Amino acid sequence: ANRDDKTGLYTSSPEKYQGIHGEWYEWQIRECRAQLVPLKVARSQACIATFVTTLTPALFRRKKSAALLIPPEAVPILDDIVVTFIYFESRWREREIARSRSWDPGYTAGAAL
Repeated sequence: ANRDDKTGLYTSSPEKYQGIHGEWYEWQIRECRAQLVPLKVARSQACIATFVTTLTPALFRRKKSAALLIPPEAVPILDDIVVTFIYFESRWREREIARSRSWDPGYTAGAAL
């Protein structure tokens, strides 16, 4: 689906998109973390943004916190980073839920009742 030229272009793949200056980016899972990488620098360690989660001990339970780490040089595409991350993360979670349900025979049997 196209977006206007000011904000770039999305592809049918939820992980890839074209930025406002024509660069292509892809959200990838690396070391159990979502990372945004430029496609021009294929297979490199270049990273535009990284989503991290941490667990810290708290009273009676662990506290989970999350952050989207974005370096200062990526500020010009900050809006695209945040919007595409939210979209990528929601699609990734949907796939994981569908995958876990496909392995649960009780889920499909219960749905038929």
